[in-house]
Amino acid sequence: MALVTTIYGDMDESLLEKEILFEEYPNVEVTITRYTLRGEEVHRSPHIKILQWPQEANIEQGVING
Repeated sequence: MALVTTIYGDMDESLLEKEILFEEYPNVEVTITRYTLRGEEVHRSPHIKILQWPQEANIEQGVING
């Protein structure tokens, strides 16, 4: 049995409702796994996948070009 860390402590995954949300952007895919208990969100895990890194990045200034 898998445990999920929630706002109420670790809970067995079988006690929760699981929803997977997916959003796609030009260079990024975002997957969010969301767990609820009786309609209340108790855990959210985002996963961000960079599909293509910008060709030129200026990290010192916090600016991404490309």
